[in-house]
Amino acid sequence: MGRQPIWIDLFIFGLDTEEGRSMLRSHRRGVCAALAQKNQTNALADFIIKKPIRTKQLAEILNAVDEKVALEKQADNVKPLTKPTPKIIEALPKLALKPEVKQAKKASLLSSLSKRLIRRKSPAADLPALSLYTPTLSETKLKTIVDPKILANWIVTLPEDDPMATIDALLEKLIPLNRIALANDTRLALLELYRAPVNAFVFNRDVEAVKLEMAKPAVFETKISQLNIFLEELALGYKLL
Repeated sequence: MGRQPIWIDLFIFGLDTEEGRSMLRSHRRGVCAALAQKNQTNALADFIIKKPIRTKQLAEILNAVDEKVALEKQADNVKPLTKPTPKIIEALPKLALKPEVKQAKKASLLSSLSKRLIRRKSPAADLPALSLYTPTLSETKLKTIVDPKILANWIVTLPEDDPMATIDALLEKLIPLNRIALANDTRLALLELYRAPVNAFVFNRDVEAVKLEMAKPAVFETKISQLNIFLEELALGYKLL
């Protein structure tokens, strides 16, 4: 009379020895657990039991293993395509088995926080008003010069001792120039004429004169804003080429 095969529900292998690790690698049937130190892990095991094991944690460990064994039997030898990540059982009082937090709930909390952070709010009523300098052009001044020779002769007549008046006058001609269709060669020649006086104003100024202007912050900021508007308009002209 032949011997009946013995069914073993649980195999426990120690990761401290090569023999235990080798037996874990060759394990094929039944639930297996790996007995490991705190810094050890192994993806082949169904459970990783961290040492040292204390008496009051033993019941929790056995209950978890019993649930796994029951699921294995219900599966009726049908193996999953991929082996699940081993469940780590910490043998410490505060790190006992806890119910897993559902990912959907966590996503809900993150979504709520995201909506709170990106919610738009109106600016405070007591904030100071932001005022930027913008040149005003009347209907009669919305005329530009499209002949490079005429423009060159006109620029010569602008006041050399008042750079900001020169920039203001140039803006009055440059803004409408950027609003009309023009041949690229002609536009480039005109833009170069606009660039020359401003280039001299930016790079050839006397340091002492700049210091005097900086002594009056409000006036200095207005001039910088006016110059910035001109440079942006000049850059727009080059982009049209």
